[in-house]
Amino acid sequence: MRPGPKPKIANEVIDTIRQAIKQSREITVAYLKWGTRKAASRRLQPYGFLLGRQHYLVAKAPDRHPDEARIFSLSQIRRISLTDKVFIRNPEFSLRAFAERSFGVFQEKPRDVVWQFSASVADAIEEYVFHPNQSMQRQKDGSVIVKFTAGGLMEMCWHLYTWGANVKVIEPIELKELMKKALAHKNFSV
Repeated sequence: MRPGPKPKIANEVIDTIRQAIKQSREITVAYLKWGTRKAASRRLQPYGFLLGRQHYLVAKAPDRHPDEARIFSLSQIRRISLTDKVFIRNPEFSLRAFAERSFGVFQEKPRDVVWQFSASVADAIEEYVFHPNQSMQRQKDGSVIVKFTAGGLMEMCWHLYTWGANVKVIEPIELKELMKKALAHKNFSV
């Protein structure tokens, strides 16, 4: 169990994808496009799951992007069926390496990331793994510098927002700007 809000995902979706992964079989899905109520048919070659606040399927779409793995939100799958078509997995594909390109699940160009957390949260910060390739260094003033390389700036922004004034973004500049916009946003309702 995972407490708190979570996406609605039909058990049939998970069960069918698991079977397809184990047997290297293609699936067809009716996939709901974001911002619409229309579902489009997709043929997919499933490679694995990324689980978090949202849950995703990592798959290749041989009709659209045959050489590139993409993410598909499990909650956006409306119908699913297992096909008889077997596919050959790319032996060089690593789900771990795919996931490590990002802070969360959004895939974008990886950037060098540097954050500085205040001394007042340093002990708590040292208990976190923000990213598998991170380094942490306690500073003379008691603060902690966290460094890693990844994409997913919007997800970083969402996470850093929870630390409030206890975090300072040093790099990249794009994340600094995103944080400034988030902090200045006036459309929150309380």
